[in-house]
Amino acid sequence: MPRAVMQEIVQVVEKAEIKTLDITGGAPELHPYLRSFIDKLYRTGLDIILRTNPVALAKPEQDGLLCKPKLSAEKLKCIFQEAVISS
Repeated sequence: MPRAVMQEIVQVVEKAEIKTLDITGGAPELHPYLRSFIDKLYRTGLDIILRTNPVALAKPEQDGLLCKPKLSAEKLKCIFQEAVISS
């Protein structure tokens, strides 16, 4: 996804009454701008679901990506269970 599209998504989220954004697709954890995209989305108060390979999130460059107060352990558990069930 081009960075310009990511910026448009943030603008739409800021104006619309969107409560949850589900990020999925071809290995989003590999996108070079994922961290800044999630940080901008997080500042809008949005609930974010990141469907990704949890192993990839263990890489040092991804450190802290999921450490957001709104992303509770219970929510992570549900996301990972869903990923296991759907794979």
